[in-house]
Amino acid sequence: DLYNLFPGSFRIHQPEFHSVFLHSGGQFLAGGDYESTFTGGVVSAIYTLPMLSTEELVNKMSATILKKEIRSGEGFLDVAKKISTFQEQVSFEVSPVGSEDFEEVFVDLPRSTFTFSILPEQTRVLYMFTTLLDIPIEQIDVYDLKPLDLIGVDTVSRSEYFSNGFFPLNSIISVIIYPENNFEVKEINSPIIEDLGNVELLKSGGWFTYSFQVNATSIDKHPNLRDKLDMKYFFGVESSVSKQQLEIRSVPLGEELPPQVGGCLIATAAFGSEMAPQIQFLREIRDNTVLQTESGSAFMTGFNQFYYSFSPAIA
Repeated sequence: DLYNLFPGSFRIHQPEFHSVFLHSGGQFLAGGDYESTFTGGVVSAIYTLPMLSTEELVNKMSATILKKEIRSGEGFLDVAKKISTFQEQVSFEVSPVGSEDFEEVFVDLPRSTFTFSILPEQTRVLYMFTTLLDIPIEQIDVYDLKPLDLIGVDTVSRSEYFSNGFFPLNSIISVIIYPENNFEVKEINSPIIEDLGNVELLKSGGWFTYSFQVNATSIDKHPNLRDKLDMKYFFGVESSVSKQQLEIRSVPLGEELPPQVGGCLIATAAFGSEMAPQIQFLREIRDNTVLQTESGSAFMTGFNQFYYSFSPAIA
């Protein structure tokens, strides 16, 4: 009985029953004899709600469904609320100078959607909130990917709900890219976790990746098969991660990063690879310590202008 499960929520949203769907043996059946015996499948009940914006849905559902400890714990829920504020499209009228004719112009903006799932079990009910942000592809630079810039935040924090222990799998940032062309990751600003079974590595935090080099040549032969870059960031013992720590820089397969993007030629020459652990360590100091202050950012800007003006010739 959904009304008994979520009495507060349903008083607010006033849903109306729409239909029942039966899923059995790979078949999808709509309607039918609801009172007949039905085993070995799933029954889906569809309810309709008055039209609400994504922001209204997130705020109302979180207020009535989530525990107070989670609502006040900030973290990912705050990011979900931030994403929910993105609108779908704006329009305005323009008129050429000297003309009385107006033309309506539509501008596509990042738009958000909200999904709420109920997963009932024998002794409990699990809730899943999902806020999605659909961003026009022309606004994304896959070769200089800054995930937090896409959603307009500088940091992402774990919920305080998990602050009294080490729960590495409860706060994960996942970046998945389905490429149209071959490319490879050249620079990241956080350590690489090579073994998820190593607790000490998990505590240090960083990226776990399934593939650094993505080969998309099979797409032409098998259009339904696509390789992907799948990276997951684990917080470790830290409570937050900055946008600099999550930046991912890549290039078309076979190419190298230009110096001005941030690759240090002298460091690469010394350690053999821009992905060497020593270089990753230096980047962490730069991004997590030096760049976190106004004076440090000013120093790095001046230093980069000076250094890269002649470093390629020296290297």
